[in-house]
Amino acid sequence: MKRKALLLLLIVMTASVTACGSADNSSARGSIGDAEPIDNDKETEEKETPQSDAAGAAENEKPDIDAENTDSEDDTTADIEETIHEPEEELPGEEITEEEPMPEYTGIALSVQDLDGNAVQTQDIFSSHKYTVVNMWATWCGPCVGEIPELAKMEEELAEKDCGLVGLLVDSDAGSIRDAKDILSGSDAAYLNIVMTRDLDRLFSSDYIPATFFVDQSGNIVGEPIVGADPDGYLKRIESLLGQ
Repeated sequence: MKRKALLLLLIVMTASVTACGSADNSSARGSIGDAEPIDNDKETEEKETPQSDAAGAAENEKPDIDAENTDSEDDTTADIEETIHEPEEELPGEEITEEEPMPEYTGIALSVQDLDGNAVQTQDIFSSHKYTVVNMWATWCGPCVGEIPELAKMEEELAEKDCGLVGLLVDSDAGSIRDAKDILSGSDAAYLNIVMTRDLDRLFSSDYIPATFFVDQSGNIVGEPIVGADPDGYLKRIESLLGQ
């Protein structure tokens, strides 16, 4: 009797334990048939794959710094080369011309005076122009005084040809010099007049006045003088000398 009771108790206890275990497995883990076997290698691969893909994407998205630097250096080099080889633009300006050297002065070199008593060097007078017209005259000479207004106008035309005009007053006393200044002032003649001296008289020699001589830039008398009042003849002689 005891043995049957013990056996029955043992059966009841066994059945109770088996039912709790089955319920726990079914509710917590589900059916064994729905599960997949654990693959440690696959799990590792799955864990590493996202990191590898992210790294690859980051690598692809990474800007090529070296390429950009290279392009920048190439552009800078090209700009420098273009600057170096680009020809400089010529600025507009006046054409440079060489001036003809002044001829050596070998002629009349005297210190004389103008009508105001100022010292004048003949070298300064004659070397300043290609040719200088020297008109010898006197206050008592009608034809001399009569042509002075025309000489005053001729001075401007001579200046355009790089030529000069000088009056050489024969009568050198104080009264004649005063008269000469009045005559010149009344004729609006502003060209230089100098007073005759012995040295000048030896160089500019003529038996008649007015007498007009021509002196070149070296200070030498050129050709024969023109005797008599002839302003047009003076200009023709100058043009002939310039055309030589």
